[in-house]
Amino acid sequence: MHKIRYFTKDALVSAAKQAETNDVNRQIDVKRLEKIVESGVLYPITFALVHNDVEMRCRVVLNEQGESAFLDIPIEVWQNLPLQEVWEPQPLEVESAPPVS
Repeated sequence: MHKIRYFTKDALVSAAKQAETNDVNRQIDVKRLEKIVESGVLYPITFALVHNDVEMRCRVVLNEQGESAFLDIPIEVWQNLPLQEVWEPQPLEVESAPPVS
């Protein structure tokens, strides 16, 4: 098991509004976002990196089909996002077949 950070609907909409206000490089349209996200759903961050020393660039999964968007958020926001423990897939061990003569 390992832990990943995630957004709730309110936190994601708030971060998107902050990104719009701060005019950062990666934004999600707030009006569109408010139409597609739902309360009670967790929106996992599947990729993140430090961007320009003051922001985290995050890839957020937006639905069950795996559609995602990038959003730049302040590092302080990143540090305060909740963590969720998730299952970590293990490599499948497959025995090789004996050579055919």
